[in-house]
Amino acid sequence: MGIVARQSIFSTVLLYLGAIIGYINLLYFFPRFLTTSEIGTVRTIQDIAALFVPIAQFGLSHSLIRYFPKFGLTRENRGGFLTLILLFGILGYLIFFALIQLFNDSILSYFAAEAPEIMEYFPIALGVTFLLLVYNLLTAYCQSLLNIVAPNFIKDVVFRVAITAILLSYFTGWVDFNGLMFLLLAAYGIMTLGILMFLAGQRELMFSFNFKFLSGAQTYQLLTYAVFSLLGASGMLIIGKIDSIMVTGMLGTSLNGIYTTVFYIAVVIELPKRAINQISLPLVSRSFEKNDMAEIGKLYRQTSINQLLVGSLLLVGIWINLDSIFLLMPKGDEFAVGKWVVIIIGLGRIFDMASGINSEIIVMSKHYKFNMVLLSLLAAFTIILNLWLIPKYGIIGAAIGSAVALVLFNFSKFIFIWWKLGIQPFKVNTLMVILIGAASLVTALYLPRIETVLLDILMRSVVAVIIFALGVIVFRPSEEIADLIKRFKF
Repeated sequence: MGIVARQSIFSTVLLYLGAIIGYINLLYFFPRFLTTSEIGTVRTIQDIAALFVPIAQFGLSHSLIRYFPKFGLTRENRGGFLTLILLFGILGYLIFFALIQLFNDSILSYFAAEAPEIMEYFPIALGVTFLLLVYNLLTAYCQSLLNIVAPNFIKDVVFRVAITAILLSYFTGWVDFNGLMFLLLAAYGIMTLGILMFLAGQRELMFSFNFKFLSGAQTYQLLTYAVFSLLGASGMLIIGKIDSIMVTGMLGTSLNGIYTTVFYIAVVIELPKRAINQISLPLVSRSFEKNDMAEIGKLYRQTSINQLLVGSLLLVGIWINLDSIFLLMPKGDEFAVGKWVVIIIGLGRIFDMASGINSEIIVMSKHYKFNMVLLSLLAAFTIILNLWLIPKYGIIGAAIGSAVALVLFNFSKFIFIWWKLGIQPFKVNTLMVILIGAASLVTALYLPRIETVLLDILMRSVVAVIIFALGVIVFRPSEEIADLIKRFKF
């Protein structure tokens, strides 16, 4: 079994273990213990921090992965390279923090009318930003060492268990909501401490101030790449997170509590993409270093079809059971207004998954500037789109804006890679997967409803899986997944 398959399988198992814990938090504990306004406050603070991180870290995560094959493969150089990246990251945060203090009043005024509670907890967002900055840089270091299992375990399992403990502490009255927000900051601290301890245990947490391996020209090259990575990473997070922040600013924390809850119901479909892309990124970097375009093209096609297959099945499973999911949720009638948000976001994510590792290919190639500039333009387009759609259509407008931006982004990358590198991921198998998914969706969606909710979920899910699996075995759009299904004697 290859390193991509092995690491991706282990990582995907952890991702879905984390997803189970996350879904328990998302669909039961959060709506059971918190009001929609409180949920919206927690989510907005987290999203603000996530949006700030790439700016504060100066785009260094991708720089670490891209240049590790050049500077970091020998143990003599790793300590100096890691030290340099962390120093630049901390310096970037200090500059960012100073700028935030300078424009603090202007930033917070956006939330003054509809969400004044965000102003109170804004300092926590800045603390989370620093902890996430360090965690992301160390995760990029782990990726460069071709180890994504440990970072995913820490982020997707340990962190989510900590969130469960925090919610239970709030429910039992051990802390009030103010204490819950400070415990949220502590949970990010646990996550960052966890990856530090892992790297120390692996004897990979090496620090050195010997930078002789890096020439002045190479330093300039690294920092130039970091600037464009900053634009790209910031643009990507604006596309992914600005809808939540704008819903809070324009509609209030309560509606954002509903929006972010149903949003996260949909994005579970992209978990396999996260696992595959994390391990593929350093491999693409190494393939470019060897000018092995055949290997890059192979990775591009495999990730596209396999991600589309798994994502389509997950979207079908969510779509056919949405009404039942809302019936099982505490206060489910409040969240049911976001049904179409789930579907719209899910369709956008499917297109993203079908596009394979297009971002990774561009970012690791000599054409990396295109990705960064494109993301910056699309980020601006997303903000303008949301300014128009959210007041007009509410949270459904935010979902449309997010999905449209994601589709345009991936279509642009597809065209660019095909034009510049002569490779593209789509084959007739792509259409087969879409038809298989549509057949399983329509069949399961229009089955007679069973009054017992859990039995209804079971019936629809079993029917959808059988139709989907049979389609994969008969038409074999992906040889790897078809063979995997047959091993289970399905």
